[in-house]
Amino acid sequence: MNLIQYNKPIYALELVLLLTKSLKIKDDPLSNLSEDFVHSKEKDFRIEKIAPGYLSDYKILLDKSSRIIEKYPKILDIHKQHTFGVFTEIMYQLEDFNFKNLNLNNFTKASITALVSNFLKADIDEIEYLNKTIKDIYSKDTIHFSKLFSFVNKQDIKESYKFKILEFFNDIKFFYNNIMDLFNELAPIYDNFYNKHSRFVEALYKKSSKYKLSDLPIDQWIDLASFDKKLVDDIYFSYSLINYDGASIKIAPIEKQKSFILYGVFLDLFKQIEKEDSISVDSIEDQMNALGDSKRLKIFSLLLDKEYYLKELADSLDLTSSTVSHHMDILSSAGLLKLRSKGKRIYYSINPEQTKLISDFFKKVTNKLGEKDYDNKRTTAKK
Repeated sequence: MNLIQYNKPIYALELVLLLTKSLKIKDDPLSNLSEDFVHSKEKDFRIEKIAPGYLSDYKILLDKSSRIIEKYPKILDIHKQHTFGVFTEIMYQLEDFNFKNLNLNNFTKASITALVSNFLKADIDEIEYLNKTIKDIYSKDTIHFSKLFSFVNKQDIKESYKFKILEFFNDIKFFYNNIMDLFNELAPIYDNFYNKHSRFVEALYKKSSKYKLSDLPIDQWIDLASFDKKLVDDIYFSYSLINYDGASIKIAPIEKQKSFILYGVFLDLFKQIEKEDSISVDSIEDQMNALGDSKRLKIFSLLLDKEYYLKELADSLDLTSSTVSHHMDILSSAGLLKLRSKGKRIYYSINPEQTKLISDFFKKVTNKLGEKDYDNKRTTAKK
């Protein structure tokens, strides 16, 4: 398994991240972009020192992007319906990272692949079945709507969700044109942002040009050693200016897909600061948000005892595989889980590094409350 590094951010995926970040703002217009800027003064100070003007320019970038998206109500509607992660999943299928080379046929095939792999990814050990399902629905540049309808109708999802999926594929050319127009509008504002702040990013690429997989501090998300060549041939690595304080990891479950690591340009800086103050609220905010759901708490509780693969979890919780998969994505994104492959299955387990941060935080809370209780008792005794 090789690490293949790009000398610039992966363009299409950066635009997708920009799109999804901007859509998030559209969901909560009163947030005033606060979720992307809740950092300590120390973090902001160090970012400003490394890349002057980055944070203010980033805020302007998201603000401009969210206003562009207002012109595409159908795309906004798809996003609100959470239609099979259409933007990110489709772009992950593409062989060519220059979105301008994307045509209707490979956009359609990528959309079908995203749909099928989203619903069937719990059965990752049945790759042949996944590929056959995709070919049944889409072959010779044609969508076979009877097969598509049959597949969608079998999924345990709301009828309104099924309708949105079928509507998307029935009008695929319209959505393709909309997404291409949207990306063509987002591209120049991303280019301006990148060109202004590219110097320090290019320095990072030179520094990491000899990286091996074992050199990357990503073991908190995934046990790379367990992914054999049958599942992953290569992993493609790139820095991200958009997801600047986090990492995105996509392990391809289907043959001929590509696996990616998108590494935030300031992620190492943020890790360094968190080590200096490892039990701050900032350091566990994502983890606590991820655990703020009863189903995810149940999943987390099961994983405390042993590792599971998705189908096992779904059966144990009497939930559909797609529902469990959705919650596992959220827990994984928060860094709470580790992944390990065995044969052609992916197993999930608790990530002890991240859970220790939560444990340490509440130990600190308990100690503080104990000190406060002791002080109150002393005050009462004096009276």
